[in-house]
Amino acid sequence: SIIPSATTQLIPKVEVQIAAQVGGEVTDIEINGTYVYLAVGPRLVVMDLSNPDILQVATMSDLLPGLGKALAIEGGWLCWVSDSGYLLVFTLEDPTKPSLLGQYEVPQKADEVVIQDGVAWVGFLNEDSEGLRAYDLNSVSENTLEEIAKVNTHAGHGSLVPAGNYLYLYGGFVIDISNPRQPTIIKTKGYRAIVPPYAYIYWWEPLDPNADKGRIHWEVWDLSDP
Repeated sequence: SIIPSATTQLIPKVEVQIAAQVGGEVTDIEINGTYVYLAVGPRLVVMDLSNPDILQVATMSDLLPGLGKALAIEGGWLCWVSDSGYLLVFTLEDPTKPSLLGQYEVPQKADEVVIQDGVAWVGFLNEDSEGLRAYDLNSVSENTLEEIAKVNTHAGHGSLVPAGNYLYLYGGFVIDISNPRQPTIIKTKGYRAIVPPYAYIYWWEPLDPNADKGRIHWEVWDLSDP
């Protein structure tokens, strides 16, 4: 048996609070007019590009929940997602000072966001849940945001490319979002890069197993009719 030591002491819990923070990894960049918006660690940073020879920070947000993973801008909307499971929606009435409309919990490990026709499509790396969800930004209020669709396709950072009524994923999927409440998956080839309306595939083929000789294959696909 183990006899507790007479000198054993219980250490009280200590609550640690951040006194200050600066810097962090830049995980995403969006350009809107003469301003650039950056996800820098746990902050949203706005820089003025009106004079490209002198880059100036126009504003920097307070600490946001979690580390920013992705940004998206459409019209007067700006969406910011974090790895800790939050979607923040801002308006850009004053482009130098994004105004927070609301903060909403979404599944953990949010890693991607794009906006198409007022709908925010958020991608996740969490394999235990649907990898892509849609939120109607027109329903935004301080406390609620309507989730209108789920798609069981996992979308890592940079893998969503919106164009027209479609979302293109590098994993070889095209999602028809003409009705965003009922998205439809179209399976295609495993494209390596997509710049609508074109997708690109490339691979290496060795010609001599005893040497480094080989050739690169390069294909360009027209996706104007998915």
